[in-house]
Amino acid sequence: MSIPVAFEVVKKPHPFRDIKTRKAKRAAEFTKNELMRSMIATCVANAIKFRYVLTDSWFAAKENFEFILKKGKHFISALKDNRLVALTEKDKNEGRYVRISQLELADQQAVRGWMKGSGNCSCVALPPASMQSSTMKFCSSGGSLQTKTAAPVC
Repeated sequence: MSIPVAFEVVKKPHPFRDIKTRKAKRAAEFTKNELMRSMIATCVANAIKFRYVLTDSWFAAKENFEFILKKGKHFISALKDNRLVALTEKDKNEGRYVRISQLELADQQAVRGWMKGSGNCSCVALPPASMQSSTMKFCSSGGSLQTKTAAPVC
């Protein structure tokens, strides 16, 4: 069973003017990524039992992945098809990355690789049922990948 355990309304209390358009806008005190990390930290501090953090592509960033892993948790995230990945450790070490959109994978074929900028985090990627979609699922490795229904379990 999955239930939401935290949410945050994004508040934008700081008015400013856009330099190019001169339109009035509002800025938030904290970024959405900072709010996400704060919610995860609160869940850990409150001893909520969970192993995985599920995010959309908005939160697919090295800093977030490292934060989640440092908390002893795993993540499952969507990646946009313009992200760069290396499919072997040798390719990663030599800086050879390929765009996700250029991967030729069968539907639901799991591959282990490294997202550019994710450090030493070895991860598993699973394409959507149709590569015409703009995202792939990406999760921290920490176990075997199984495909029960459409979601990966790492």
